[in-house]
Amino acid sequence: MNKTTLERLAFTFAAAACLSISPAYAQASPGVRLQAGMAKEDVDGDLKSAMDIYRKIADDRSAPRDVRSKALLRLAGCYEKLGQQARKFYEQLVRDFADQPAAAQARTRLAEIDKASRAPVPAAMTQRRISIAGRRLRTSDTDGRQVVYRDDASGELIYGDLDGNHKRVIFKAKPDDLPDWFPSKDMSLVALDFPGKPGRPRFYAVVKTDGTGYREVAHDNPQGDRFVDLDFVNWSWDNRFWLFAGLGGVSVMSVDNGEVRPVVRPNGFRIGNAAFSPDGRWIAYRDSTYRPESGFDNVKERILVVPSGGGESRVVYEQPSMNGPWPRLADWTSDNRYIAAIISPGRRISLQLIPVSEGQPGGAPILLRYTTVGQGFATLGGGLVYEAVKPGGLWAAHTASLENGHVGAWQRVTLSDGNVLGFEPVWSPDGSRLMYLATNEDQSGDETVNLLDLASGQDRVVSRSGVDCRSWDGRGSRFLCTQPRGNGKFDVVWVLPDSGEIEPIHSFAKPYLEVARLSRDGRALFLYKPGATSLVHDVVRWDIATGQESLAYSYQSPKDESMGTRLSPDERWLIRNNGHEIEICPLGGSHWKAVAILDPTASSHYYGAAFTPDGNWLFYLNRDAAGKLAIFRVSTAGGDAQRVGGFPGKSSEYASLHISPDGGKILAHTWEVAEGWEMWSLEDFLPAGSGAHTQVGKK
Repeated sequence: MNKTTLERLAFTFAAAACLSISPAYAQASPGVRLQAGMAKEDVDGDLKSAMDIYRKIADDRSAPRDVRSKALLRLAGCYEKLGQQARKFYEQLVRDFADQPAAAQARTRLAEIDKASRAPVPAAMTQRRISIAGRRLRTSDTDGRQVVYRDDASGELIYGDLDGNHKRVIFKAKPDDLPDWFPSKDMSLVALDFPGKPGRPRFYAVVKTDGTGYREVAHDNPQGDRFVDLDFVNWSWDNRFWLFAGLGGVSVMSVDNGEVRPVVRPNGFRIGNAAFSPDGRWIAYRDSTYRPESGFDNVKERILVVPSGGGESRVVYEQPSMNGPWPRLADWTSDNRYIAAIISPGRRISLQLIPVSEGQPGGAPILLRYTTVGQGFATLGGGLVYEAVKPGGLWAAHTASLENGHVGAWQRVTLSDGNVLGFEPVWSPDGSRLMYLATNEDQSGDETVNLLDLASGQDRVVSRSGVDCRSWDGRGSRFLCTQPRGNGKFDVVWVLPDSGEIEPIHSFAKPYLEVARLSRDGRALFLYKPGATSLVHDVVRWDIATGQESLAYSYQSPKDESMGTRLSPDERWLIRNNGHEIEICPLGGSHWKAVAILDPTASSHYYGAAFTPDGNWLFYLNRDAAGKLAIFRVSTAGGDAQRVGGFPGKSSEYASLHISPDGGKILAHTWEVAEGWEMWSLEDFLPAGSGAHTQVGKK
C-alpha cells in the first residue's frame, strides 16, 4: 500500500468520523472540520461541499489562526479548480494571516498569477493617444485613424481623419431631428437611429461614408413598440447585421431587409453590451444574476456567449457584483480567439482578454493593463480603441479658507490618478491633510488609500489592502475603514496612516448594511440597518468597547428624496433633500423644516450641502441672482440665506461640499466628466501564437 493510498484512507476515515453524526460534526474542532473538507475535496471530488466547509472555518474568528489560514488557502485552490478568480482569497491570506505559512504560499501563487497573466502579451504592444480638436469622441466613432462625428449646430454628420485634414459631409438633418450614429467596424457604412416624434415612429437608416446610398432599413410599428427596451449596440464584422440589446434581451436585425430575429430572451436584466464574433458564429453579451426578489446576495456579473442563431448561453467569465459595476464587454479581438473586456478581479479595474474556444471558456483572462477604463471597441484592422480616465480622474478638488463665514479664493488640489466614482475626501481634524481613495497609476491596479499634505503637496499611498476609509479618529492618528468580505459581510478596522497597519474592530453581517460614520466622541459607530419597510431605514449607534447598540434614529424617505439622509457633525441635526428643498430635523425629532430652496437648474443633490462643525450653519450650492453657481449659507435656527462665495466647478449636477473639522477651510468636490476622459488605441497586443487577424469581408 503506497503513501497516496494511505493518505486517501486517512482522509476517508476523518470524513466518516466527522460526518457520520451531524450534531457531533457541528461540535467538531476546526481542525477536524478542515480534515473533513480536505476529504470532500481530494477523495470525493465534491468541491462545493468542501468550499462550504472551508468558508465557514475561514470566517470563524474563534478558530486557530493556522487552521483558518489553511482553510482559506484550500478555498482559493477550489476556486482555481473551477476556473474562477481566486486572487481575492490569496490577497486576504497575505493581508490577514501574514504570520502563517499559508501566506507564503499565497504570495507565491499571486506572483504566478501575475506572471501568467502578463507573459503572453507581446513586448511590441503599443499605445497611442487619439483625439480630435474640440470634441469628445465615443469609442465606436473611430477605428483609431478615421472618425465619424456630428456637428450639432449644423446637423451635419461628418466623416474624415482624426487630424481634420480630410473630411466630408455624409448626411445632414434638421437640428430638431438629429439621429444617433454608429459606424461599421471597417468605417464604410453608418447606421442612423432617428428618434420618434409626434406623427413619426422611430426608425433606422444606413448611409455610406462617401455620402451615397442612404436608405431606410426598419421602422417602429404604428404603436411605436417594435424597438421598446432594445437599443442598437453593434455591427457584425461583415456589415450584414445589426445587434440590438436591452431589457428586451438580444436581437439581430438584417441590414438588407430589416427583419428582426430574437437571440436571447428577456431575463429581467438590461443587457447593455453585446458583440458579434468576427466569424459571425457567436454573440457575446453582459448579464447579471441579480433579481429583485432575491436582493444583492451572491450576485454575479457575467459575460456570456451564445450562438448567433440562438441556443444555449454559456458563461465565459463572472465576478462578484461587489467588485464594482464590471465586467464590461468591449468586443471580440479580430483573430476570433478572445473577448476584450473591462473586468475588476479583486476590485482592480483592468483591460483583459478572455480566451474563448467554440463558445466555451478557453482559460484564465490575460491582463493587458490596469486602467480606469470607460468603454472599449475592437477594430477590423486588429486594434483596440478604448477610453480611459485622464491623470487626476473625473473628479476635481478645490479648497478655500472660511473666514467669518465667507469663502476665500479657491485653489485646485492636485490628486493622484483614477478617482472614477468619486474619491470621498475626508479632512484631518486640524484641516492640514486630506485622506481619499484612488486607483494607483503605477500599473499595479491597486485601489489605494492616499494621504495628501496640503501645505507640502506630498501625496502618498497609505494602504493597498482594499479598504474603504471614510473617517478619522478625533486625534487624527488613524482612519476608520471597512473591508468587504462578500455574502453581505464586512469588517470594520483601524488603519494607521504612518505604517498602513490594520487593527481589527469588528466583523459585521446582516442585518447591518454599512457604516454611516464614526461618532463625534470616537467611541461608537453609526450603522445602517433595514427598517420595517423598504422606505424605512434605521441608523443604530454601536458602542465599540461593549458591542452594545441603541437606535439613533429611524428614517422614512419622502417621495421626492434623492440621496437619503445624513447626520450633522455635532450630531444634533438630520439633513435630507426633498425635491428642490433642503430640509433639516433635530435628531430624535419628527418635524422637518425647509431651510433652503434650490434653483431648479442647480443641483438637487443635497451632497452639495455641508454643516459647520458646531451645527449652527449650513453651507450649500445654488444659483445666485446672475444665474451663476455660488456658495450660500443659512442658519439652522432659521433666517435668510446669504451668498458667501463663488463656486469653482463647471457643473453642479454632481458636486459636494466638505468643511474641515476646525471650521477653517472648505473643499468643493466636483464632477468634471467632459474633461476627464481620453481615448487610446492599443495595437499589437494579441498574445503570441494568435496569428494574423481574421480577414472578414462582405459575403
